[in-house]
Amino acid sequence: RRQRQMCIRDRAEEDGLFPFFSYLYEHKVALWEIFDMVIRPGMHEIGERWMKGELGVDDEHRASARTAEALSRLLPNVLIKPEKGRAALLAAIGEELHDLGLRCAAYIFESEGWRVHYLGARTPKDAVLSTMRKASPDVVAVSLSISEDGGSRMEDLRELAAAAREVGAEFAVGGRVVSRLPADAGFVDQTLTSSKDVLDYIRRLKRHNGARTGGARPRNGITEE
Repeated sequence: RRQRQMCIRDRAEEDGLFPFFSYLYEHKVALWEIFDMVIRPGMHEIGERWMKGELGVDDEHRASARTAEALSRLLPNVLIKPEKGRAALLAAIGEELHDLGLRCAAYIFESEGWRVHYLGARTPKDAVLSTMRKASPDVVAVSLSISEDGGSRMEDLRELAAAAREVGAEFAVGGRVVSRLPADAGFVDQTLTSSKDVLDYIRRLKRHNGARTGGARPRNGITEE
């Protein structure tokens, strides 16, 4: 594990993440395994060292940016399953700055044949609501790790969940907020704490209602809005 963590930082410094990820994928390491067993522990280690003062903010930001860039370059090489005619809307809401985990979730959805509406970091709640009503997705997945006001953010989640139901979508939540959800948080259909969780969730959804007909698909299936 330690070698994986060091590898992320060192290869980010050397700008060698894309060939590294490509090598893993070409040698039958699943996409979710790259995300959960290489990137996630590596970025966690970098974050821990930043908190201890061993790395600067520039080191942490550079590693995150270069990891995201390498993943975007890897995606065209990933085997994409036939389009399912289903769509997912993904956003990191509020003041959440970190969206690497959300990007990984988007790539998992895309690789499974879903069209993805990706709103990214620091997305206002109203923007999620607006896109939800225009796109009418099958799944709305939001990430929230930073909470300035826990009660206010919980109300935001409840409002988003209600709006998702209005358009016939399931509502999923990821990020550190998952550990703080109340026991009676029945408004959440699914909690997601890893890329493997995302993949398992998608596969469970296959057993539900059939696909809906979607519009024209972008080149890589992900629309950043």
